[in-house]
Amino acid sequence: MNSANDKPVSASMNLHDHLRPSRWGWGGMKHKALLATVLLLLCPHVYGESIPEKLQITVRSKPSELAAVLKFNLDNQVLRLWTDARLTDDQYGGFFNLLDANGAPQSQSDKPLIAHLRLLWVHAVALQRTTDKERKQRLSRQYRDGMKYLQNNFRNTHDGSWYSGLTMESQPLSRAPQTLYQIYAIYILSELKTMLDDDEALRLAEETFELIDSTAWDSEHAGYFNKPGTHDAGATDGQKSAGINFHAMLALASLYRASSKPLYRQRLKTLYDIAITRLFDKQSGHSYLNLTRDWHPLPGVPRNEQRTLFGHTAELLWYTMVSGQTLGEKPDAVVTWASQLAGKFMVNSISADGVIFHMGLLDGEVTDRGVSFWAQAEAMNLFLHLYAATGECHYYEQFKVITQWTFKHLVISQNGLWWRLVDENGNRLKDIGSGLKWQAGLHETRMLLTAEQVLGNMPHECTNAE
Repeated sequence: MNSANDKPVSASMNLHDHLRPSRWGWGGMKHKALLATVLLLLCPHVYGESIPEKLQITVRSKPSELAAVLKFNLDNQVLRLWTDARLTDDQYGGFFNLLDANGAPQSQSDKPLIAHLRLLWVHAVALQRTTDKERKQRLSRQYRDGMKYLQNNFRNTHDGSWYSGLTMESQPLSRAPQTLYQIYAIYILSELKTMLDDDEALRLAEETFELIDSTAWDSEHAGYFNKPGTHDAGATDGQKSAGINFHAMLALASLYRASSKPLYRQRLKTLYDIAITRLFDKQSGHSYLNLTRDWHPLPGVPRNEQRTLFGHTAELLWYTMVSGQTLGEKPDAVVTWASQLAGKFMVNSISADGVIFHMGLLDGEVTDRGVSFWAQAEAMNLFLHLYAATGECHYYEQFKVITQWTFKHLVISQNGLWWRLVDENGNRLKDIGSGLKWQAGLHETRMLLTAEQVLGNMPHECTNAE
């Protein structure tokens, strides 16, 4: 590889560039929820505009029409819902992240780190896009308060690691560090540096990398263990999580774009090579859940009994495409790899009407027929990336089918909230306060940003590239 590839490839011109507030005057979650309900009865759309009837998705929707619906959902609904001042906890600090179908905050038992990080990221997106001076000032204050709360409450002052979550009163739920949460902190903090030029965010990302790389990197077989503090297999049952490691790959791609240190590139390249050779089942194309320390399928578990998260496969594919681009890998190689696995994904993982089920076996048999917002969003993101890379219309058509089902059954048209979990007929499976407590606007916003770039460059009708 030539010297030009010793620096991260800039994404500023392509689809991989993702791009104290007003108070209620009386604190407390119950009071906010009550007031939200009263206001909602008086003014049904106070927490987000309803999608206009003319902005409906059908099988005949043109790319420009799809783009209009998704842009409306992003700017008028999703970003406003997840950056509203009512999500700030006036009593203890931080954010609330459980919303009811009306977009009003609900009581919750804890504050997950990943939800807090995602809300900071959504604030950064909103800050980049808003032109309203007053709103920008409010968002800036909420962002600064959120960053301060992150450092003062989520970080272990003893070793610099990040707690997985806090009680509502801002006390750690557990002090034992886990690799996943450190990886996610690196990803979001690196993105905040790129998006807002936040030097403090980069400092925290680099310090977190130093911690996790010195305590969880496997110097013999590469990759990250599930728990920091060991360089042998003993404390991790001899297994590695595929999900943790492909999320680490994405995090390192973001960190390397923010700070082009050689070690970041080295770790990114190693994880990229593992991703394209070891993290998926070659017969079905599905992502593994766990592998042995040296990256083989788990012994003693027949292949036809091993499970997969279908949304993880979508993430693995497009994360790897982004990472290959950041490294300056030959585009044809990674796109061919992703296209081959995506073909299997389309056959084995997606229903004819655009449903990505939650979980199943490696051969594609569905064991959990729940349909989650994040898996739908990640599949949409995958096919947008594949269309952008290849110009092949069947990827766009697959994206449109998934989008149509998602906006019919998952997205609440009155305010644009993506409901967390439904069945294959669109019936809600989880009431508020249970399950998927990491939802905080990231998955849908990330996809909507990609859609804006890809659909904005499409012709009036999709025609295959020459």
